[in-house]
Amino acid sequence: IGVLTDSEGKFSLDVPESATTLVISYIGYKEKEVDIAPYIEVIIEQDVSDLDEVIVVAYGTAKKSTFTGSASVVKSKDIAKLQTGNVTHALEGAASGVQVISGSGQPGSSASIRIRGVGSYSASTTPLYVVDGVPFQGNINSINSMDIESMTVLKDAAANSLYGSRASNGVILITTKKGAEGKARVTFEARYGLNQRGIPNYDVLDDPAEFYELTWEGLRNRQYYSVGNSWLQAANYASNNLISQLGNYNNYNVPDNEVVDINGNINPNARLKYREDWNDFMFNNGNRQEYIVSISGGDAKTNYYLSLGYLNDEGFVANSDFERYTSRLRLEKEVTDWFKVGGTANYIRQESNFVGEDGTQGSNMFFLSQTMPPIYPVYLHDPVTGDIVLDDKGNKVYDFGDDSSLGYGRLVSSMANPVASQILDVSQDVWDIFDGKVFADFTVKDFKLSLNYAINSNNNLGLSYLNGIYGQFKDQGGYSTRYGQRITVQSANQLLTWTKELANKHNVDVLIGHENYNYKFNEWYGTKEKFLDPDQRELVGAIKNPLSSSYENNYRMESYLSRVQYNYESKYYASASFRLDGSSKFHKDHRWGNFWSAGASWRISKESFMSSVDWVSDLKFKASYGTQGNDQISGVLPWADQYRIVNNSDNISLLFDYKGNPEITWESSQTFNTGFDYSFLDRKLYGAIEYFHKNTTDMLYSRPVPSSGGYTSYPDNIGDMVNQGVELEITGVLVHNNDFEWNISFNGTWFTNEITKLPPERMEDGITDGVYKLMVGKSRYEYFTREYAGIDVNGQAQWYKDVLDDNGNPTGERETTTTYSAATDYFQGSAIPDLYGGFGTYLKYKGFDFSLQASYQLGGKGYDNAYALTMAGSDLGFNMHKDLRNRWTPTHTDTDIPRIQMGNANTSTNSRSSRWFVDASYINIRNITLGYELPKRLLNKIYLESLRIYVVADNVALFSKRQGYDPRTSWSGSSSYGLYPVARTFSIGFNLAF
Repeated sequence: IGVLTDSEGKFSLDVPESATTLVISYIGYKEKEVDIAPYIEVIIEQDVSDLDEVIVVAYGTAKKSTFTGSASVVKSKDIAKLQTGNVTHALEGAASGVQVISGSGQPGSSASIRIRGVGSYSASTTPLYVVDGVPFQGNINSINSMDIESMTVLKDAAANSLYGSRASNGVILITTKKGAEGKARVTFEARYGLNQRGIPNYDVLDDPAEFYELTWEGLRNRQYYSVGNSWLQAANYASNNLISQLGNYNNYNVPDNEVVDINGNINPNARLKYREDWNDFMFNNGNRQEYIVSISGGDAKTNYYLSLGYLNDEGFVANSDFERYTSRLRLEKEVTDWFKVGGTANYIRQESNFVGEDGTQGSNMFFLSQTMPPIYPVYLHDPVTGDIVLDDKGNKVYDFGDDSSLGYGRLVSSMANPVASQILDVSQDVWDIFDGKVFADFTVKDFKLSLNYAINSNNNLGLSYLNGIYGQFKDQGGYSTRYGQRITVQSANQLLTWTKELANKHNVDVLIGHENYNYKFNEWYGTKEKFLDPDQRELVGAIKNPLSSSYENNYRMESYLSRVQYNYESKYYASASFRLDGSSKFHKDHRWGNFWSAGASWRISKESFMSSVDWVSDLKFKASYGTQGNDQISGVLPWADQYRIVNNSDNISLLFDYKGNPEITWESSQTFNTGFDYSFLDRKLYGAIEYFHKNTTDMLYSRPVPSSGGYTSYPDNIGDMVNQGVELEITGVLVHNNDFEWNISFNGTWFTNEITKLPPERMEDGITDGVYKLMVGKSRYEYFTREYAGIDVNGQAQWYKDVLDDNGNPTGERETTTTYSAATDYFQGSAIPDLYGGFGTYLKYKGFDFSLQASYQLGGKGYDNAYALTMAGSDLGFNMHKDLRNRWTPTHTDTDIPRIQMGNANTSTNSRSSRWFVDASYINIRNITLGYELPKRLLNKIYLESLRIYVVADNVALFSKRQGYDPRTSWSGSSSYGLYPVARTFSIGFNLAF
């Protein structure tokens, strides 16, 4: 059948008038017959027996059927659905074996990623990012997600050991889009929407009356149980001193001693003078808008891709935002039959205003949103009338909790007001980023020489200004820090490949190469105090206490690599690789590490005995083993002692600063992987199932030592650890025809983690690490703390302790104690989940499409610090959780929640114990998209190739054990009340091409 164009520029088919049926075929697709009609839209299915998916692998590409390693691919259509300023979030729930921790929800922030478990005690567990074949050390948020063609996660040694030590935690290959042969194609995409807080606060008190009543009860209990007053005396004391104990904040129009009566009830005649909800002032919806235009095309010898993008992502907190301009040019030219050149050039400018996330700072609004009780206002109020106090210019005055002239002395976060600080203070970073790569390929017969050079330059100018109008820097007249960073990363490799087919049966691919990597970090900063003009934040506007400094860090690696790949008749495959890495992190005597891998696979479905098994479309068995290393321990030169230069009466003096260890060497891992890739029922059901076992030895760790030696720790290789587990990926094509398509997908990973070796002196007692303990036979995140035993008959908190014999040894029995310091620590289970992964569905009916993607985690324990803080019931002026309504009282004893008692540590149940464990399971609906693509017969009239309109929502809903607790923010299961919560985003957009 020929395709012709008529005089109007429309496509038509030249067929006989008698024809009633069209037969449509294409290489790699199944033949299909359709009835002839004036307009026909046909969907043809891939024929997997003829066409294999090509995936990006280390230093090249490979057909998935020939690949002996383990890899998961996330494609551009799935990445483009997500609304994020950082592409790392696109991997959440999208690939088996991959855990994604959101961490901060600040616009533009990166997610943390782990591949196949816990890779190390304290060395880096971050995977290596490789962009268009070159290791990438810049900010991942500088890459526009709409420029990405695919992200491939390499998980086992056969897949990634060619990257050597830098790939010990896995590899994420990011491939950007490029032009294709054909006419120039222009695409434009626009989105506009809003961000809102996606995780609610903990369910804390929001009624001033209830807060006053509970605080009154805590004061009374202190007087009765600790001081020894009578019940009536204690009640009178609480009523008379309630307001003064709370910093003289009385929200009601009655005298201070009449707010709560001696029965603990709010005065029925009391009326609120003022009530301000901090959350209403701190959290509001932010706008999000994103645009990208691209032009691509090429001919048989040249292809090009150019894109320009803009993102303005406002957070739901004032003055927290991420603005980014991106530009990307990719050009490739086949100069002759044997010479090809090309490269990419990217310039990015991004600016972010951000919020401090230190949970110990009183100005942290996320901390304050949980702990600020409903009696403390945002603005300063007259204690008599309740009116807002105005300054001499008629502006509202913020309440920093320290106005002694009005008698105020707020107990929580005195001298702080995060609403005012976020408006008056400045925390800002501006980045100018250049990322470039050039390559030259020389091909002579079966040989190909590739020369690659890449540079990434990140230049940052930052400002931190703390205002001198209100708060803790008022007396200093303001405090400002200017800082700058320059990160320059250069890498180059030279790769020689020989590819040969012998006797039409044997296929050989040999690679040898050399690579070097050079990382340089420069930073400078300066500070000054006392500003004349609060709107002038540059250091020139201040006069007091100038301070400045600068420093430089360098890191280098030199590598030699080789790989051999072989297959016989496209049924039997084998591969082997070797890499030699030298790292500047180690002393010259321990600098070089040898890493290798070997893998094999068997295409079972290609065997003749499988020809009659019609339901098996494709089946491959694979296995691999290999070694890798890790040198990413903190410190520039961890093998060397280091000193700090200090001023000693204007004389130079050296102060010991860091204890090095010249004997440290590579942390190494040995990884085994085996499994099946499968496709059944004409690719109606396909996926993979794999088992992995990773043994990490000589793990790098900052070993703690007594401070009497002048230092508290030093780097060392201290132990071994094993991760093993099973991964499953499955996709089902439920319906696939011309009008209707419906797919479902699921992936899951089960793994265990176990410490198998510690230093000899620690083998018996282990190493205590906060609420965890490193112990042979236990996991890296094994909890070791007090075990909560409920309450005694008087509502006192209790914990378990060992019963000791006359020699002080445990008898194996336990008893309870109300003295926290006397309780015993016990192992309490692990933070590591039993199962994690993702699932989703995709439906398309004619022009409409719908997709849903979700991530989940089952099992594992979380330690809910924030919940513990609000359940203390002993800290004056701190807000309380509504669960304290179920506390012990003399008339309510059927509970395990202790009585409220201000200032009593034994009833202060936020002391570290098993009581604060929470099930870390969750389901997160991470993306829902609904779109409609206009019919092509309509678009042709206005010269458009495609036009799709859609609505999209990200982080739609999180289902977890407790309101406010987000299990996605920490590997270790700990909650943080100081982190910027994850945002929920809704947008409407369109994509057109012509």
